[in-house]
Amino acid sequence: MSPTQLKTFIKIVKLESISKAAIYLNVSQSTVSQRLKSIEDEYNIRLLKRNKGTNIVSLTTEGEAFYKIALRWKELINEAQDIKKYNTENELVIGVVDSVSNYIFPEIYKRLLKKHPNMKLVIRTHQSNEIYSLLRNKEIDIGFPLTDRVSSSFIKDKLFEENMKLIMKRQFNFHTNLIKNNQLNIKNEIFINWGSEFQEWHNKYWSFLGVQPLQTDTIQTLLNMMESHHWAIVPESVAKALEKQNNYYILPLENEPPSRTCYYVRNKNNYKTHILDSILHEFFMF
Repeated sequence: MSPTQLKTFIKIVKLESISKAAIYLNVSQSTVSQRLKSIEDEYNIRLLKRNKGTNIVSLTTEGEAFYKIALRWKELINEAQDIKKYNTENELVIGVVDSVSNYIFPEIYKRLLKKHPNMKLVIRTHQSNEIYSLLRNKEIDIGFPLTDRVSSSFIKDKLFEENMKLIMKRQFNFHTNLIKNNQLNIKNEIFINWGSEFQEWHNKYWSFLGVQPLQTDTIQTLLNMMESHHWAIVPESVAKALEKQNNYYILPLENEPPSRTCYYVRNKNNYKTHILDSILHEFFMF
């Protein structure tokens, strides 16, 4: 299947019409039909079914499966074409957890781009276990996970530690200087799993009450849901940013959660790490 055939098929699906796809692509309807038939003949499948009495087409069961493959195929073609545009020698790809990327690293990104104006910076947000896998497969140059993992393949430094804080919307008033953990109702929590130590601490106070009804893995989703839920445990950098907006309280807990650690991880013999080293030393002195 050629890129032209691929593009034609995707456009037919999105417009639900062969004739509309022909108009959009500025070719004849017969040309579009021929491209579609070529794909079906090549893979011996039927991709579309026509709805009686209309010009609308829809996917067959085989077509639905093939459409998912086509979208991935298109992404790979785009990546291949990008090779011509960018010199990967000047590209730095980092993998970082969402909360660190959005609340701690923005200034580092700015400093990095200012210091290396000809560099392309690619920022990919992932969970910690995914970051290690991406490093192992050399899909990213540098990783910033929140979990420690022993491996002879990596160079690893502890970048920083950060306290975890209880936050609550200002509309929910707690008139106390110190909140006991058992005062917090698990049914009103938005839970993010900040790692094994955090999970162990959380289980100590709330596991006997059952599973909390709402869990997410991004701060943005947490914030979107805080109108209906009362509290959450977040990193101090997130809590302070939210407190400045005057929408949230940072409240003291009688028994506070363990701090979290962010690691600076890279493969051995990766020459690109020097690009970040000096900037990270300025910020964290690791």
